[in-house]
Amino acid sequence: MKEILKTMMILSLFLTVTGCSSDSLSGKSFGVSNVIINPMDGSDVSTDFMTTFKFNRGTVTQTNDSEISGSYTLDEDALKITFTNDHEELTMVFSAFSETDIRDNTYQSELLHTDYDYDNGAVRHFEALTTLSNGAPVYFVEVDL
Repeated sequence: MKEILKTMMILSLFLTVTGCSSDSLSGKSFGVSNVIINPMDGSDVSTDFMTTFKFNRGTVTQTNDSEISGSYTLDEDALKITFTNDHEELTMVFSAFSETDIRDNTYQSELLHTDYDYDNGAVRHFEALTTLSNGAPVYFVEVDL
């Protein structure tokens, strides 16, 4: 009996340390847009994606021109994404992050704030991700990559 209890405690500790959570984004890829159109004829949602993100257990990869990896956290209704390299750091915080009724696996949010720090004269790999204004609506539409 003591061995079973000990095993359960170790397993519980392992799951806590490895970040096991109810992350609804993990293992999915999303096209990101500030405009979403739901056609009147009932066909699928169409968008013009600014970028795509692939989420997997705390790691996010921007998958457009070149793959850029960073980290993310999803707490309650706030999504925080951070990309860092030797010369740049970009953090984007999305508030009111929730699933929409437009289509399954589509989320809506508002860009709460963006922090972008970079070294002058350095190539700015993350600059294209800073085109949204604070307060802008943002949609995450699940896509197959």
